[in-house]
Amino acid sequence: MKEFRFNYLTMSIKVTIDDFNFAAQVGPIRKYRFALSDLVNYYLLVNAQYYVLMITYLNEKGKTKKLMIYSQYNEPKFKELNEELDARCGSKSLNHLDKKEALKVMKTSNPAKKGAVMGGIILFVIFSLGFYPKLLHYFDFGFDTVTVDDIASGKFPSSHNVKISGHPLSQAMESTVSSDNSSSVSKTVYVPLVNESWQEGNPVKVMLEFDDISEDEYNGILEQTEFVGVIRNIGWEGMKSKYVDFFKSHFSMNMPATPVLIEVTGKEHNDGWVIYAWGGVLVFLGFILFIGYQKTK
Repeated sequence: MKEFRFNYLTMSIKVTIDDFNFAAQVGPIRKYRFALSDLVNYYLLVNAQYYVLMITYLNEKGKTKKLMIYSQYNEPKFKELNEELDARCGSKSLNHLDKKEALKVMKTSNPAKKGAVMGGIILFVIFSLGFYPKLLHYFDFGFDTVTVDDIASGKFPSSHNVKISGHPLSQAMESTVSSDNSSSVSKTVYVPLVNESWQEGNPVKVMLEFDDISEDEYNGILEQTEFVGVIRNIGWEGMKSKYVDFFKSHFSMNMPATPVLIEVTGKEHNDGWVIYAWGGVLVFLGFILFIGYQKTK
């Protein structure tokens, strides 16, 4: 019996061949074993990233199965494995055919193409998850009118786009974020919203968020009782805990750990930009996928 050990990335692979059987352990879990007489054919595929020994064989029930054994470059034991297979079963090798013909005979597709497709799908899913809250807001075409008491009591409308009525408090907080080179500065103002009968010490469960407003605009906000915007409570949206802690410590405000955050945008439909960003990512990934797919031909 001969044994061959080699690696592919972080995965350890062991193959043994004797006069009757072929056995492979790929990683800690996957194990394969079949009689050499049940070997149908095999082909060594070489591309720019790795080697892969593609094998088809018959299982105990006579069904054709496929086994792919990957190896990174410069693995002498993988080379020895192929030489041993040629010496024992050379008549079943398809290495004399070009790649397209060999894959056709094996009734399989190029694993590099599958990898390119799956890689593109995985990347698309990851990027889509990043856009997840914004996409849900974009596809929300409803609009509802609510009161601060509705939201504070958990009576959320069917749409996240709302006109909310209530009374803003003067105890506000401004958050300033600057870029590394300080050339770009963004300011966000948080204003508590309560009902008309609110008194000091009563719970504050709703917060309004405004982007980069002036002092005059802030004074005007304190005179308003209706605000149009979007409820930010999807996924990881909401007010950061450090800002909640600020209101609790600085103003001794009775506030839950996660108050309902409403971004005041003045729009009845929000996050329209996301469809362009998401679509741009889709086009970019499609282009990368196309290039990767072409390279596998």
